[in-house]
Amino acid sequence: MAYIPESHHSRGETVVFKSSPRPVGLQRDYRVMADGYGNTTLHYAISYQNFEMVKQLLILGVDVCAGNKDHVTPLQLAIANKIPIDCLGPRIYVLRQHDRFRNCLDSYDCAIKARDDKVLDYMQDFRISDKNNRELVKMLLNAGADVNSKDRYECSPIHCAVFTGDLELVKILIEAGADLNRQNDVGATALHAAVLCRDEPMVELLLNSGANVSFPPNCQNETALYWATMLNWGNSFEVIIRKLLEAGGDVSQSFEFKDPDNSEDLEPDSNIGAFERTPFNFILMYGDINLIELCLKKYNAYLEGPGGNLDVSDALKFAAYNEDPRVTNLVLDSGITNCNFGFSALHHASAWFRPQLVRMLIGDGAEVDITVEDEVEVYKQYTPLAYCIEAKDEQQCESEIERPNAAEDRRKTIKLLLDCGANLNQKINEKTALEIAITSNDQLMEDAERLIIEHVVLVEARTNKKVLDEYNLKLIDENPRLKMYYEKCQSELTAMKTSMIKGTFITYFSVLTKPLQAVAPYVKNKESVKNFKADYRVAYPAYAWRLKQKFEAAVARQQKIELVLPILSSMKEFADRDSFDNILSYLSEEDLDMLIKCCKPTADLGERVPLFSLCLDSYDCAVKARNDKVLKALGCNRIRSDDDNRKLVKMLLDAGADVNSKDLFECSPIHCAVCTGDLELVNILIDAGADVNGHNDLGVTALHYAVLCRNVSMVQLLLNRGAFANVHYDDVCEPPLFWASMLNWGNDLDVIIRTLLEAGADLNQSRSSDLNYSDSSLFSDSDFLQTPFHYILMYGDIDLVNLCIEKYNADLKLTGENMDENDALKFAVYNEDISVMNLMLEKGITKCTYGLTALHLASLWFRPQHVQQLITNGDDVDTLVRGDYDLYSDFTPLALLADNTTFSNGATQELYEALECEMDRPNAAKDRMRTIKVLLDSGANLNQKIHERTTLEIAISSRLANSEEPDVAEHLIIEHAVLVEARTKKKVLDEYNLKLIEENPSSKAYYEKCQAELTAMRNSKIVGTSITYFSVLTKPLELVARNFKNEKFVQEFEANYREAYPVYAWRLKEKYEVARARQQKTELALFALSRMLKFADPSFLAFETVLKYLTNEDFDSLINCFTV
Repeated sequence: MAYIPESHHSRGETVVFKSSPRPVGLQRDYRVMADGYGNTTLHYAISYQNFEMVKQLLILGVDVCAGNKDHVTPLQLAIANKIPIDCLGPRIYVLRQHDRFRNCLDSYDCAIKARDDKVLDYMQDFRISDKNNRELVKMLLNAGADVNSKDRYECSPIHCAVFTGDLELVKILIEAGADLNRQNDVGATALHAAVLCRDEPMVELLLNSGANVSFPPNCQNETALYWATMLNWGNSFEVIIRKLLEAGGDVSQSFEFKDPDNSEDLEPDSNIGAFERTPFNFILMYGDINLIELCLKKYNAYLEGPGGNLDVSDALKFAAYNEDPRVTNLVLDSGITNCNFGFSALHHASAWFRPQLVRMLIGDGAEVDITVEDEVEVYKQYTPLAYCIEAKDEQQCESEIERPNAAEDRRKTIKLLLDCGANLNQKINEKTALEIAITSNDQLMEDAERLIIEHVVLVEARTNKKVLDEYNLKLIDENPRLKMYYEKCQSELTAMKTSMIKGTFITYFSVLTKPLQAVAPYVKNKESVKNFKADYRVAYPAYAWRLKQKFEAAVARQQKIELVLPILSSMKEFADRDSFDNILSYLSEEDLDMLIKCCKPTADLGERVPLFSLCLDSYDCAVKARNDKVLKALGCNRIRSDDDNRKLVKMLLDAGADVNSKDLFECSPIHCAVCTGDLELVNILIDAGADVNGHNDLGVTALHYAVLCRNVSMVQLLLNRGAFANVHYDDVCEPPLFWASMLNWGNDLDVIIRTLLEAGADLNQSRSSDLNYSDSSLFSDSDFLQTPFHYILMYGDIDLVNLCIEKYNADLKLTGENMDENDALKFAVYNEDISVMNLMLEKGITKCTYGLTALHLASLWFRPQHVQQLITNGDDVDTLVRGDYDLYSDFTPLALLADNTTFSNGATQELYEALECEMDRPNAAKDRMRTIKVLLDSGANLNQKIHERTTLEIAISSRLANSEEPDVAEHLIIEHAVLVEARTKKKVLDEYNLKLIEENPSSKAYYEKCQAELTAMRNSKIVGTSITYFSVLTKPLELVARNFKNEKFVQEFEANYREAYPVYAWRLKEKYEVARARQQKTELALFALSRMLKFADPSFLAFETVLKYLTNEDFDSLINCFTV
C-alpha cells in the first residue's frame, strides 16, 4: 500500500491493521483488514484517491458495505470527501453565533463528519475530479454498496451528496434507489441540505424526484420551508421558498422557537422566551411585499400566531422588522395596531432599529411618547425611546444576524426619536431614558448616553431653553464621565457659533442647525466644500457625525435642485432665475422627488440608451391616458382608494363599457391596469373578457408591462390567466423574456425570468439590437443579434446561468453577423459573479471575436476582481489582442483601459462597454480606477508601445479637445511610477515616457507633486508612533496591521492623512483599511492558535511568528477550521 501518515483518521491512534482471527488466504485478509477505528483497505484507497486500488479491491470481493466505527461506508466516504470545505460560505460564521440555527448547523456537521479532512488536506493537490468521483460511486453501487446506509448520525450518502452541489452525483444516487425522505439525527432530509446550501437547482431536482416538502402531522421536526424562510435574509431564498410553496409546503405550520439570548435570565417557570413561529412569521420579517401577498392570497397564510405567547396581533412585531415599510402598512391596514404585551408599531420599529419606518409612523401621526399598556411589568409604561435604548435580547440578536449596519441604524433611530421630540424627563418605572442608559455597562448604552447628551446640548444652544429637568441634571453631575462629555459638547457648540467655514459667511453651527434649504446653496462652492471636509472632523469630534450627515443631505438636496431647475424652466418662463430659487426654497425633499419623478421626460433614458426606447415608449403610451392635470389639482388626499376604484370599474363594466377598447396608441384598459399594480383590478378586467394577449401599436402586451414594472405576482397572474410567454406578431417587439433579462440588473428580475422560462419562453429567440456600435471596441456593426441568454450571462447569477444551460438548452454558440461561438465569454465576463466567467473558461472559451482574451474583456468591463483572479491564475498582464480587427490589434489590457475614457471629462458614450457599465453600475468609474491599479500593481509594462504609443501617451492623448483636465488613467500611471521608483530606487519609466511628461506641463506638475508627497511621507512619522506614512504605504501588510493595537496611531492617521497627502490619500486609506481587516483576523487567529497549540510559554510571541507566514487564505482557513 501507499505510505499512510500517522495523522490519518485513527482519531489520535497509531494506524494498526488487524486481520480476521481465521487463518485464511491473502485475498481474504485484504477484504477484512481494518485499522483500530474500523477503516478498511477500501476506505483508505478511497481517501487517498487510489482509483486502481479501488478497482482491484472490488475485483477481489472486498465488503463494500463495511462501515467504520462511525458506520461510514466506503460509498458515503467517497461522496463526503467531495463536500467543499466552504460549501456554506461566510454564512457559517453567522449561523454558528446564534442558537436558533442549531438544527441547521447540526445537520451540516453530521454530513461533514463523514469527510476525511486530514487526508484531504494531505492530498489537496491531487483531488479527484467530479467526473472521476461519479465513476467511483457508480463502481461502488454496481459492486453492491448500500445506497441507503446510515452512519452514527443517521446520515445517508444522499445527505452528503447534496452538500457537494453535484447534481449529476445526486441523480446517480436517486436512480440507485436513494431514499430522499430519510431523516438524520436532527430530522433533516436531503431537501433540508439543499435549502441550507441555497442550491436552487438541487431543490428543484429533489422536489421533482419525490422529496416530501412536509412531515407527517405528528412530527415536530422543522420543515425545509421553515429553514428557507428563517435563512431568507435580504429575501435571498425567495426562489426556493416559492418552489417549496408550489410543492405543497405549509406556510402556517408552527415550530417551537426558544430565543437563547432572551431565555437565560428568565424565571424557571417563565415561557416568555419560548414560543412558536411559523414560516410565515419569517416571511413577514425578511420577504418582499409580493411574496407576503402571495402567501396571504394563495397559500392560506394567516396573521394569527399559534404559539402560547402569540396572538392575532403579533404579526405586527414581525412586519415591523422588515426593511420595506409597506409590510408594516399591510398589517396596520388589516386593523392590527398593537401586538402582544401592548407594543405599538412604533415600539417595534424602534426596537428593531428601523429609522425609515420610525420616520414614516411618526409622520403618519404616531405619538412619539406612546407608552406600553399591559399587565407584563417588565416593559410597562415604556416609550419607544426607552425600548430602543434598552433593546437587547431578541431585538439585538435579530439585528446582528443579517444587518452589519445594525448599530448605525440603532443610533439613527435614537437620534430620530430625539429629533421628533421624545420627552427625556418622562419616567419609565421610576427611571428616565437617560438613567436607563446610564445603569447599563453595555457599550450600546454608552452610545445612547452620548446621543441624548449631544441632542440636549444642541437643543439648548439653539433655543436657549433648558431641556433636562433637575433630576436628569443631577444624574449627569454625579457621573464624572457624563459630566465631562456634557461640558465637551457645550464647548464645541460655543466654538461652532463663532467659527465660519473658510471662504464663506456660514458658521459650522449654522450647518448643524439651519434648515436644509439654507445650507444647500453653499455646497455649490467647491472651495467651501473642500474646507469643510478638511476641518470638521478634527475641530468638532463630538458633533462630527451630525455635521457630516447634515452636509451630505445638503449635497443631495443641491443635486436634486440641479435636476429640478431645467424642469421648472420648461414649465414656467421667468425672466429672473431668482424666481426659481424662491420656489425651490419652499419645496420639501418629497416635493423635489415628486417633481423629478412626475415631470422629468421619460424619453430621456430612451434617447440616451436606444436599447430601452421601446420600453419607455410603451410606458408613455399607457400613462398618456392618465389625466395628470386634474390629479394634481385634486391632490393626493382626493384620489380614490383601490377598493373604491375597483367598485367604479365594476359599475362601468356593468353599464356596458368595452373592456377591450383601444385608444390612439392601441392601448386597452388592461395595459393601464397592469401598471397600477392592483392584482384584483386586473382580475376584474380578465373576468369581464379582457384580452390578456392584446398588444398596443408597439407590440407590447400586458405581460410586457408586468415585466417592466418588475411585478412578480402580476406576471404569475397573467400567465395563469392565459398570457402567452412567447409572442409573435411580425417581430414588432421583443418578447417579455427579452425585456426581463435585459432589465435584470443586479439579478433582481431572477424570479420573473424563471417564471417565464417555466411558462415556455424561448431563451434563444434572437432580436436585432438598436444600439449603434460603430465606434465600439467589441462590436463593429449595428446588425447585431441578441437573445435573452446574452443578458442572463451579463446580469444573472451562476444558478440562473446553469439552469438555462442544463434545463432550457441555452445556446452558448451565440449568433449574429459579427459573432461566433466564443462570444459568450464577452457577456459572461461582464457579470459581477465571477463564477459565470469561470464557467465559460471551463468550457474552453478563452477568447472572443477579434481575439480579446478574458483579461482584455475584464479590463474593458471595469471588473477589478475578475482581473485580479485571471492574473493570479497565470494570465499575462501584458497579453496582446491577436485578431483581424485592426483598431485594437496588439493592445494590452491596460492600453484598452487607458483608451476608454467614457467616464472621464464628460465624454460622450461611444463605447458599448462603458455604456453598459453606466446603466446598472453607479460605481463604474471607481471600478475603472481600481482595475487600472490592479493592472499596474501586477506589473503592466508602461514602456511597451502599442501602435507606436506607450500607455501613458494613449492616456494623455485621450483628453477632450480644449481640456487640460487629465484622465484618471494618466494620474494613476504617474502615481504608480513615482511610488515604485521611491520604493525600489529604480527607474520605471523610460526616456520616451519621461520626455512625454517633460513636454506636458500638467503631467510634469503632477509628477513633481507625487515626488514631493512621497519625500514628505518618508520624513513624517505618525504622531505617537515610530512608523512613517511612507511605511504605511509600502511595508508588508502584517507590519502595518500591528500598529492598530496603538489607539494613537488610529486617531492621528485618520485625522491627518487626507489633508497632508491628497494625491496618495486614497492609496493610504485603502492600505489602512486592509491592514485593519488583517489585524482583526489576526486577533481571531491568535485566539484559535492558543487553543490548538498548548505551548509552555503562553505568550503570543510564538504564535505571531507562525502568523507572519500566513496568507489571507491561510487566516480564513485557520479561523474557519477553529470555528467548525
